[in-house]
Amino acid sequence: MIKLIIISLLSILSLSAYAQNTNFGEPAAGSQALSDVFHYNGNTVGHYSLGWYYNQGLYNPPTAYLAGFSGINMFTEGQLRMLVSRAGHVGIGTNAPLSRLHVSTPQSADFSAAALRLEQPYTELSGANLLGPSALFSTNNGNTAWLLGAVAGTVGTPGNFGGYPGGLSFYTKAGDGNSVSLPLERMRIDQNGNVGVGTFSPDARLTVNGTVHAREVKVDLAFPAPDFVFEPKYRLPTLQEVERYVKLNRHLPEVPSAAELAAGGMQVGEMNLKLLQKVEEITLHLIAMQKENTTSKIQNRRIIQKQQQQIKALQQKIASLLQK
Repeated sequence: MIKLIIISLLSILSLSAYAQNTNFGEPAAGSQALSDVFHYNGNTVGHYSLGWYYNQGLYNPPTAYLAGFSGINMFTEGQLRMLVSRAGHVGIGTNAPLSRLHVSTPQSADFSAAALRLEQPYTELSGANLLGPSALFSTNNGNTAWLLGAVAGTVGTPGNFGGYPGGLSFYTKAGDGNSVSLPLERMRIDQNGNVGVGTFSPDARLTVNGTVHAREVKVDLAFPAPDFVFEPKYRLPTLQEVERYVKLNRHLPEVPSAAELAAGGMQVGEMNLKLLQKVEEITLHLIAMQKENTTSKIQNRRIIQKQQQQIKALQQKIASLLQK
């Protein structure tokens, strides 16, 4: 019963090892010196207080406070679990917090020792201003900073939920571990959903300022394949017509010129279809030339056979004349 009374009194008393100049208002009970000091790791811990006070006013409720001259330490099972340093930094799992909230947990392959778990549908991390970063996830030991979605889910990163436009930028930083350098933007998704690699202003669904290395590229056709070249009604330009066009324009018919390609770039799908059309036209010309060559060979063979017959007949006449 005595212990219960003591605990109850501690909840309303303002306890202090040393007098402090901070004015917390009118305390409910006066300060008193501790008869028992607090020990941790064999050291005496002092300069802490616990209590509550009233703000002056009719409608002000009582306010509790927890203060420590050199910080506040919280323990469970004899182990330090959380502290507030003298600088106002909160540390969980660490006794030397380096930021306003510093959480340190042991490594875990299944994320059971996660430093922070948020189960609300939306959690807001606000930056200091509209131009600064709102959330920063980093690691300084060479590991990966993961952003994981739910099971069979995705990770969504909208610019914002307000009426302002927003995009997403990806940064990397090269370094040798000695000199200090800033990270550089490598890729971005702008407010319209366009993806840019090596560029700040993507003008298409994917804009790459650099070299693309791929094993295979599949392009959906916006135009039908030029099989119309093989239709009986298709008028195949003659080689003489193509020759006249090339001499006049310095490029193939229906194919962009070098100046046009330099100014507007190349539509890969459309260009491949045009080149395929030219290959099909050349194929038809080769087929026609082969037919002509075959016909010429047959005709030449017949002519040669006829000439051989004529030569043989002349030889026979000459032989008969010589016998007379």
